[in-house]
Amino acid sequence: MKKYRIILLLLVVVIIWQCAQDEPIAIYLIGDSTMADKPLEGNPERGWGQMLGQFFSRNVTIHNYAVNGRSTKSFIDEGR
Repeated sequence: MKKYRIILLLLVVVIIWQCAQDEPIAIYLIGDSTMADKPLEGNPERGWGQMLGQFFSRNVTIHNYAVNGRSTKSFIDEGR
């Protein structure tokens, strides 16, 4: 678990450093329902990937390919 925290910390540092630049940044997400986009009407549930863009400036684009019932492994297995 400690290894994942270090990787996440490094990722955050790189993103913050890139945000300080004025070049456009693209972040690609893959995963399951915890990060997937959900319908906005009549549904209070939101995936964290759906809300992530709120925390970045306009030069960061979030590409959320997360799908309910999927995982990183199933994305690889399905050739996505």
